[in-house]
Amino acid sequence: KVRHLGGRVACRTMAGMISAGLGESRPDIEVVAQVEAALLNVAEELNATDSLDDVLEVPSARVRRHRQRLAWVAFGASAALVGVVAVGRSCLRPRSPAAASVADSQVLAAVVPAACAAEGQDCHVSKCCLDGGRNGLQCWAKNDFYATCVSNETCKEGVHPGETHGTYDQYGKFHLDAWSCKKLGKRSLPGCSTYDKEEDCPEARCDWFHTGKCMAKCAQFGSKDACPQTHCVWDGAKCA
Repeated sequence: KVRHLGGRVACRTMAGMISAGLGESRPDIEVVAQVEAALLNVAEELNATDSLDDVLEVPSARVRRHRQRLAWVAFGASAALVGVVAVGRSCLRPRSPAAASVADSQVLAAVVPAACAAEGQDCHVSKCCLDGGRNGLQCWAKNDFYATCVSNETCKEGVHPGETHGTYDQYGKFHLDAWSCKKLGKRSLPGCSTYDKEEDCPEARCDWFHTGKCMAKCAQFGSKDACPQTHCVWDGAKCA
């Protein structure tokens, strides 16, 4: 019986032992208080049972069964508290460096904008084109899932010549995809190759080569597909 062990002092000692069993060098104050309260409730019920036993002379077999039920209740309460504390500490445990690195890289990937597309490439995500052509490039949309950078000044809605992609309707009839010709983003600047003289070659975005040609700076191309093989090399991380 708990009262024979010293009442509240015994409850506090048992609570401290449970808290220490969770791996703490010093007992957790909140855990001690919670377990102490649970054990005191059980102690009160046990004391109440002893009083009824003395006054009403309840048969010993019934008392034993009742005390066994109370013992299971006490055990269940203690186990539940231990589980709650263990789960709480696992949730509050700092992330490992590897997990933090993966999470941070995912956030960075979501924040970094998509690179502008070169002529003929899909631009429905970036909604911008690299400099090119004599008058720059414009991103024209085909639908919500595809757009391309071209030098065209205008775009005609409907099915374009040479279109091969399409879908079947509910009756099995094949329909070629039609272009919405929605303009995405602004038109880019003229391509560097359109400048024939060194003095006209814009230094901010172009380089004049000893071959007598004005060509785009390699560093502005953010992907392997966009990196021009004419004068640049993709080294696995950047265009140089």
